Amino acid sequence: MTLVKRLFTSCLCSLICQFVFLGWYAEAGENRQVVEKEIAFYATVSSVTDGDSLIVKRDGTVLRIRLWGVDAPEYDQPGGRQSKRYMRQLLKDRHIIVVPKTVDKYGRIVAIVKNKKGIVNEMLIASGNGWVHKYFCKNTVCDRWFDLERKARDSGIGLWHNRKPVEPWVWKSRKQGTWSMW
Repeated sequence: MTLVKRLFTSCLCSLICQFVFLGWYAEAGENRQVVEKEIAFYATVSSVTDGDSLIVKRDGTVLRIRLWGVDAPEYDQPGGRQSKRYMRQLLKDRHIIVVPKTVDKYGRIVAIVKNKKGIVNEMLIASGNGWVHKYFCKNTVCDRWFDLERKARDSGIGLWHNRKPVEPWVWKSRKQGTWSMW
């Protein structure tokens, strides 16, 4: 494909994304960035914070991204380092499309992230490096992600090589002393 065709295709894809995804505005973090919800944008990955969080640059602005609908093990939790390594490998070409869903209490953009291989959130689950977040993932796509999680669990891949890995939301609450079985 010629350079002109590639540029045209890239511009066309960007325009389509902006017309398809309508949005609202919210403040994001200490920098008080304006976030356009569900208006997809291109970004470059600067670093992988952990298995479900990234630092990206968009037009020179640094943004913190949290993957929507999934949760990866904490860094000090079994599987946490493996999950982070997986994300680094998955995002090594650094070019992504971010589809914002909301902004979390920490000011991160919570989003679906895509790269040339597919939907990163989904690949995290399919590889056994994270959970579908049952408290936040309520859309129809989540049904497919729950199926992928079950297949990873049944195959014993990633964090599922342990018999009963602890969900990150339980791990965090236990560390903070707020977890209870009752």
